Amino acid sequence: GVNLLIGTENGLMLLDRSGQGKVYQLISRRKFRQMEVLDGQNILVTVSGEKCRVRVYYLSWLRSKILRTDGIEKRSGWINVGDLQCAIHFEIVEFERIKFLV
Repeated sequence: GVNLLIGTENGLMLLDRSGQGKVYQLISRRKFRQMEVLDGQNILVTVSGEKCRVRVYYLSWLRSKILRTDGIEKRSGWINVGDLQCAIHFEIVEFERIKFLV
């Protein structure tokens, strides 16, 4: 798509390149080290935070933050992958049409 997700030391932002180039702050006060979008699964996989956790965000939840959809805070838009901490890197590998996080 035309939009660009930007992970920084201070949070996650979206650069809307379809119009006036507006920047939306999606998540603040969280350091993002690695990110990968899996559009077909509606997720963003990250290594982020002080403890370098592998965390999955739902793209629909992030989009609703931009659109300010009612009820956004009533459900969690992310989940930690297990209790993993101190992650350095991950890779998404596809084998026989199944995607694995390694």
